[in-house]
Amino acid sequence: MIEVDRMKIVDYAYEYALYHNKTFSYLGNMYSGGSDCANFVSQSIHYAGSPMNFNNPLWYYRNKNDYSISWATAHGLYWLLLENYRRNLKGPKGKIIDKSEAAPGNLVFFQKKNNFIFHSAIVTSFNKLGDPLISQHSIDALNKEINPNYYFLNMYFIEVYI
Repeated sequence: MIEVDRMKIVDYAYEYALYHNKTFSYLGNMYSGGSDCANFVSQSIHYAGSPMNFNNPLWYYRNKNDYSISWATAHGLYWLLLENYRRNLKGPKGKIIDKSEAAPGNLVFFQKKNNFIFHSAIVTSFNKLGDPLISQHSIDALNKEINPNYYFLNMYFIEVYI
């Protein structure tokens, strides 16, 4: 296993957090927000060197009508990364790290009290207090502070490998 080039993930986030990559469809609702966060994070992982996987475990995007659940949903992507790491399977892998170890290019996933992972984002910087700033889709943002309400939820910082 090798760690992906985290700076490529950051570069991708800076390029496409606010202006979507036309190669990929926007999988959310542009008017109400929601549902494109994992698509954006998956794109960044792919850009950083992880090839798509069209066999089990699936992780791919072909077009707006043909993509894997693990590519397009925060919950699916989170579990794919952890299982691929645990079992050393083909495709992107993710290891949970402590918030204090987080660095630009790591990922963060947010979990509701019912254990459902509902959002994913990319750590792209830090504020003056050392708190992570994130870039994301669904509600498109670049170097945004984490919503204070999210600190009452579980947050999982992930280091990505291929």
